[in-house]
Amino acid sequence: MEPHTEPRETIRYVDVSAVSRETLEIDGADEIQQQRRPAGREKVINSGDTIFATIRPKLKRVAQVPALYNDELASTAFCVLRPDRTLVDPDFLYFIASNDIFVEEVAGFETGAVIRQYVTVMF
Repeated sequence: MEPHTEPRETIRYVDVSAVSRETLEIDGADEIQQQRRPAGREKVINSGDTIFATIRPKLKRVAQVPALYNDELASTAFCVLRPDRTLVDPDFLYFIASNDIFVEEVAGFETGAVIRQYVTVMF
């Protein structure tokens, strides 16, 4: 199922503000009309992915994508961490990405309000 190509009336769109800093969960993503989606400003997310906001990473907007949001869309302000499940458990990846030490390390790459370069992490 691809939100880009599948004919359906509405999609769920996860913006940075939809991720709770307190619970580290997606909380209240917008349901929008398919034709009104923010074209070019979206990433497909799947159940088990971890999304990490790259805008002001110290605000710690990190969440694991639940089944409810499988094959939905997220803002390009997120880095979508999709583990190779034969090598990395999705829960472990989420645990690491939501850890304060990891968040501080990523925030070290921040210039202004965004991360200035890509960080590659191998497990």
